[in-house]
Amino acid sequence: MSREVSPSTGQVYGVQRVCASAGLARSTYYAHQQRNTQPQAPKQRRGPKPQVSDERLWDRELPTSTEPAG
Repeated sequence: MSREVSPSTGQVYGVQRVCASAGLARSTYYAHQQRNTQPQAPKQRRGPKPQVSDERLWDRELPTSTEPAG
C-alpha cells in the first residue's frame, strides 16, 4: 500500500504516511516485511531425539484386557 499512487496528485503515499493513517509504527511495517522476505527454516522438534519414533508408537498394538482392574 505504501507504493500506491494518489489519484489526485499522482504522488506515492510512502511508508510513513500509510503507517500513520493505520496507527502502526514504521518498525512494525519493516519487521513484517522482513519476515515475509526471509526464508523460513523448517519446524523441527526441540530436545533430544526419542528412542522410539512416533510412527513406531502408533504402529504398536496396545495390550487389551477383558478382566476388570482391581
